[in-house]
Amino acid sequence: MEDLFIISSNTNFEFLPIIVFSPSPTQYEKLVLALCDNRFSYPIYIDRSNSIRRNNPFLKYHHRYQGFLLDKNDKIVLVGNPIGSDAMWSLFRKTLDNMLANDGLYIPE
Repeated sequence: MEDLFIISSNTNFEFLPIIVFSPSPTQYEKLVLALCDNRFSYPIYIDRSNSIRRNNPFLKYHHRYQGFLLDKNDKIVLVGNPIGSDAMWSLFRKTLDNMLANDGLYIPE
């Protein structure tokens, strides 16, 4: 995950990864404690009302981790976990490089 923040600090483009957690009501306290105990210093959003899944019904509920790459207009251009596999990381970097070269928009090749 730190690679995402290294990428953002090495570009001239405004790019900030934000981590979103959607814990169940019973897991909320555990999440907050874990974040505090581990001194998690990245920007986060805790979605207590599960609005991300409600507003994006295409999300798969069985995925533990889900990543989104949004363009500058907040359009989803890539869905997947970039830290889940080398292939996904490569696709993420290629897509991000495309967006950085095109003022924050993804232009299909």
